[in-house]
Amino acid sequence: MDFFSFLRRITRTELWYDLLALLGLVAMVVWFCDGMLFFGKVPFFRDLGTYAYPIKYSLATSLQAGELGLWDRHIASGFPLLAGFQPGVFYPFSIVFYFLPFFDAIRFTFFLHFVVAVSGAYVLCRWWKFPVYISAIGAILFTLGGTTVSLSNLLNHFQTAVWLPWMILCWERVLESRSWKNFLIFALLLLSALLAGSPEIYLFSLGLLVIDGVRIIRRNRNLTVTRMGFLLIGANILVAAIGMAQFLPTFELVLHSRRDRPLPLQEATLWSLQPASLLGLFFPDKDIDPGLPVGIRLFFSREVPFLLSHYLGVISLLGVSAWMKYASWKERTITLILISASLILAFGRFTPVYSYLFDYVPLFRIVRFPEKFFFLTYAFLILIVLRGLFALHDTKRLLSRFPVFILFGILALVTVVYSWLRSDPESLLRYVVQQSGEAKAITSLVTTLSSALYHLERQIGVTLALLLLFFCRAKKLLGTVLLHGLLVAVIFFDLGSAHKPLHFLLNPDSITKTKRILSKSDVEGNRLFYYPSGQNLHPSYISVLGWPPFEKAVALSFDNLLPNVGVLFDFDYFQEIDAITRQPYSDFLNFINLLPPDGRVNLLRAVNVRYVVSFRPIEAKGLKLSRQFPEHFSWLYEIAAPLPRAYIAASSIYEPQTAKTLRMLSSAEFDPLRQVILNERITSESDRPHTGVAQIARYENETVLINASLSTPGVLVLTDSYYPGWKVYVDGKEMKILQANHFFRGVELAAGDHVVEFKYEPLSFRIGSTISLSTLFLLTVISLFKIIRWRKRFSEAVSDASPQQPLAVQQE
Repeated sequence: MDFFSFLRRITRTELWYDLLALLGLVAMVVWFCDGMLFFGKVPFFRDLGTYAYPIKYSLATSLQAGELGLWDRHIASGFPLLAGFQPGVFYPFSIVFYFLPFFDAIRFTFFLHFVVAVSGAYVLCRWWKFPVYISAIGAILFTLGGTTVSLSNLLNHFQTAVWLPWMILCWERVLESRSWKNFLIFALLLLSALLAGSPEIYLFSLGLLVIDGVRIIRRNRNLTVTRMGFLLIGANILVAAIGMAQFLPTFELVLHSRRDRPLPLQEATLWSLQPASLLGLFFPDKDIDPGLPVGIRLFFSREVPFLLSHYLGVISLLGVSAWMKYASWKERTITLILISASLILAFGRFTPVYSYLFDYVPLFRIVRFPEKFFFLTYAFLILIVLRGLFALHDTKRLLSRFPVFILFGILALVTVVYSWLRSDPESLLRYVVQQSGEAKAITSLVTTLSSALYHLERQIGVTLALLLLFFCRAKKLLGTVLLHGLLVAVIFFDLGSAHKPLHFLLNPDSITKTKRILSKSDVEGNRLFYYPSGQNLHPSYISVLGWPPFEKAVALSFDNLLPNVGVLFDFDYFQEIDAITRQPYSDFLNFINLLPPDGRVNLLRAVNVRYVVSFRPIEAKGLKLSRQFPEHFSWLYEIAAPLPRAYIAASSIYEPQTAKTLRMLSSAEFDPLRQVILNERITSESDRPHTGVAQIARYENETVLINASLSTPGVLVLTDSYYPGWKVYVDGKEMKILQANHFFRGVELAAGDHVVEFKYEPLSFRIGSTISLSTLFLLTVISLFKIIRWRKRFSEAVSDASPQQPLAVQQE
């Protein structure tokens, strides 16, 4: 059935109900996001401030400067921004960063995606012929349920996840019709979801489409598995062709990164779903506490999980119970197998199955954090709940004792647990200590106990409200329409109030406009480096000698200019924290982590680092304490005579081995201003005294212009990333770029004055753009041809039809 046929099937009254329901759902989203929409606040949690916002800011500044965002000069000594994928350069909704101020665009981005989720889930449920109120419940469960809200703290995953209902809807339209229009819309929607930034969530969504397709094939004998496979593969081929301008640069980045090799099992399974956390499906097992540095109080776990919440509300227990009672044995068996399989994958390191799959199935070697597989479980559970509630939609079942019995059982269970913990709180305290693995302070334990009891009281209240609704309906004291409206309201209150605090909203001015440890003028073309405590210098965590509240803990990254938040203030970094880490930085990290402090300072000097910030004192030769900041828990150090951004080296050393190159750079005897290490031989050497000056005349993302003057031949070194796509022109003539000191770009110059221009012109993007534009042109031609042919057939049918004959022309 075509979508417009579906709309025509709806009566005028039903259409008004649908419009009112959609308006009500959008109003719920407005309330859920009111802190962003009306009070100027922005979510700050996990990597939002240190990773997502900086790369979005780089994209915003590029778009507003009339650039596409191919390269960013501030991140990681220069980084291929578009190729990083997560910035979402070609994602359609990224256009908001061109029109709005940055943090306004961030607020609108969150709100817009919640609207996409709630509207898509509602329309899909109506397409599945669920009643209006059950469709509204489905929209609330998907949009305000724990998994979706948790993913909002991981912006790229969130942006992809919200498109799932629309993907399923368009997929079913494609399967049930032979329309080119539907197929094209489906492919474009898939492309948008993928360009949103999360290939993993996209793959999970495709898996759900396959399962849904098999369900439809069982219902429609005109469909076959072969046709379904061709349609899905064809749509993804179209996605690849249209998106080649994005995918080819990303593929090039992967080839030059450590991700072209499998991740170690320990790193890949770092975030695995703890089986005990499934209790959180029906009971909020965490509490927001702005007095804690992480901003969240965990009841039963040691570390903050990948997904902060799995909560689906009290109604989910009733829905699951009804589904278990009324669904066919075949439906129960198949669905429970799918849920069990997705949970086993999500458990990751907590089950031996995942390690086996990791060793023998290549796909699992590129997926980080098995807890992401819970997205599949989440989708199955929502469908179960809706199917169960739909089973209760029957008047006889609704008036029966079953829903009252189930809700009364839930109420009795929660009340018993609550009474037990009230009378014996030590049992909960012992369990918390056991699960957390540490003996927490008494005050922390008491607060945890109080929070747990509060959530139990809340669950009692919500369960009692639902019980009263079904009891009154069973006694015919409540009309059907009123019951439906109140039921939706209670479910919205349950999920909305539980998850609204998970935004972690803060005023961006209180974070970004505070006094920082450095001003931009202090750095003068050099880079910053965050020196973590411990042996590993990768900026993956913060540990301070203090106990700041959440807002201050977030502000610490901005106050201390940790990677990459200084991008918002025009600071530059050497450290790389992108998910697709390039191989040179991986080599650097593996090498420097084994060096003594003095060697580390020498290596940092050679990579254009001037200031080092740490949350611990550092003792190393060549590192001078600039100032201590007790208010920021930090120490700021300065490296003497760091390598400038551009300079002339008189001689070169040929060394193709990375380890030897890094060893020389970290040696006190090596003078990087006099010599440069190249991975290929050059012949322009001179015994005469050498003088050389390099002055940067223009420094932009994709263009660097340098005026160089040399008394003898030498090598101009620009301490920006050596990466495919960069070209160099000396006095207008293209020359070969040399890989200098393993990390940077260089060019051989003759004696004299020269104008040197580095330009980023990646071949991967040019080829990808050509393929993308050609595909779009071909699709436009095909679409126009089909429109013209359809109009011709329609005109012929009109002219040939008699007044008594109905027209039967199907649009392609």
